[in-house]
Amino acid sequence: MKTIIGLLMVLSCQVWAQDAPVKNPTVDQIIDGLTVPAAPKTRSLRNFSPQPRSMDFVIQFDFNSDKIKDDSIPSLNNIVEAMKSPRLSDQTFNVEGHTDGVGSAAYNIELSTKRAAAVFNYLVQRGVDKSKLNYEGKGFAELLVPDRPTAEENRRVRITSK
Repeated sequence: MKTIIGLLMVLSCQVWAQDAPVKNPTVDQIIDGLTVPAAPKTRSLRNFSPQPRSMDFVIQFDFNSDKIKDDSIPSLNNIVEAMKSPRLSDQTFNVEGHTDGVGSAAYNIELSTKRAAAVFNYLVQRGVDKSKLNYEGKGFAELLVPDRPTAEENRRVRITSK
């Protein structure tokens, strides 16, 4: 019974649900949201490996563009500071661009890739180690609000730590 309770506690620590993209998160919120917990050191959970953590951010772009709006700069600066923190120093990150469901799949993949690249470049230009980052565009393949494909919440940048 103790083992089951311990396993449930570990699993509950790894599940970090997020209903909507985060706007203007603090450095500490980002660090807490992206820190992958250490694997438990018990014989009964030997093969247990922590799951990646991710956060969806409200990063605004000009319409039909990959130019980051000025309103998003404070959030991006906090992401830079968080990624440079000692708690995240041994982690790598994937920057994903997501769009809403308007337009063709091909167009949205291209746009989301450009937006993910813009965030990637911003982070690298401010000192985040390039070797710790990857980026990709997801288009509208992973809508945050699938029952409302045009919802603003679907247009976001997700950062996943590994």
